[in-house]
Amino acid sequence: GMALNHFLGPGQLPEIATIPPPAPQSVVTAPRPTLMEFGMDSCASCRAMQGQLDKLRARYPETLRVVTVNLLEQRSLAEQWRIRAMPTQILLDAEGQEVDRHLGFITADALLARFAVAGVSLDPASGSNP
Repeated sequence: GMALNHFLGPGQLPEIATIPPPAPQSVVTAPRPTLMEFGMDSCASCRAMQGQLDKLRARYPETLRVVTVNLLEQRSLAEQWRIRAMPTQILLDAEGQEVDRHLGFITADALLARFAVAGVSLDPASGSNP
């Protein structure tokens, strides 16, 4: 089953078991901004989002956690985050607080702009000097 009951600490998100860790465990559990993508394989816009998410994973492997949530398999998460349409992207700061959300397809660059507007830095250097 999915590790929905395994939280990384107060206010942290559960790691979704189907997502391979992109970095060593010490990096994965370190507080960092998160992009959650809620969708389903049957949704064309959701499938289109995967390429954009892959770009973000490649560009920020250590400073951004990108989590894909399958709404069929993760219904409790969908309820927890009040998902009403798909795809939905939720942007979280390093503390796990929601700073923005978007409905529908959106490009990687547009998501990065939304993180910037919310004051969330994905620059690796900023982590050591807040």
